Amino acid sequence: MVVVAILVTLMTMAVVLALLAVLLWPVVIILRRMGFSGWWALLIFAPFGSIIGLWIVSQTPWPKLEGHPDGLLRTFD
Repeated sequence: MVVVAILVTLMTMAVVLALLAVLLWPVVIILRRMGFSGWWALLIFAPFGSIIGLWIVSQTPWPKLEGHPDGLLRTFD
């Protein structure tokens, strides 16, 4: 009985870690492309962390937009 409970617990932990990796990795890639550290992705674990993170990202000047005259990337010209 105890061995089964330990195996179920380990399998549950493995599934949770795999889901976290699958969900966090794209966020880390997007943050790096925007010029931010990938560690910002850990804010989703804090209460209201996602809202705070989105607010910080939206208010900071993005490094990729600094060279453009109006601050916008024109990709559909």
